[in-house]
Amino acid sequence: MPIAEARRLCPNAIFLEGDPDRPLITGAVYVFLDANDANPAIAPLGNVLSGLLYVLSACTFLPAFLGFGMQHLTKNTPFLKYASEAVMGFYILHQTVLLIVGYFVVQWVIPDFAKWTIIFVSSFIVIMAIYEYLVRRVNILRVLFGMKSVPKAVTMPGKETVLAREKIR
Repeated sequence: MPIAEARRLCPNAIFLEGDPDRPLITGAVYVFLDANDANPAIAPLGNVLSGLLYVLSACTFLPAFLGFGMQHLTKNTPFLKYASEAVMGFYILHQTVLLIVGYFVVQWVIPDFAKWTIIFVSSFIVIMAIYEYLVRRVNILRVLFGMKSVPKAVTMPGKETVLAREKIR
């Protein structure tokens, strides 16, 4: 079905422009069928189609989100530079910190959502503190966490401070 015809038939649907012959409307159809499960006339058909469309939508939404990211996240910002450098250290630290924080928090007698919130927030704070104040500032830890080492600054009398990798005249 061409995209123009699909837009005419479903004016409120969202379509991906990458491949004009394949509109992404599976999510809307899935929601429609799932909402109509209570109708006994279409419930058996709806259950089969709903299951198929659920799988199809799950398999198409991930590439759609990746495509949107590739299309719209192309600017190089300071936050993106910082996050790109921090992602490996965050990944390495997160499991250990989550287990340690979670071990103590799950023993508290509070609602589960409160436990989840406390674990989430406190783990994030601890991980970022460890990354910012230890991993990012100690060269040997930078290398162990998969980051490039920062060159040392050299000070010479009568000269300005230069990086060790630059030539000194």
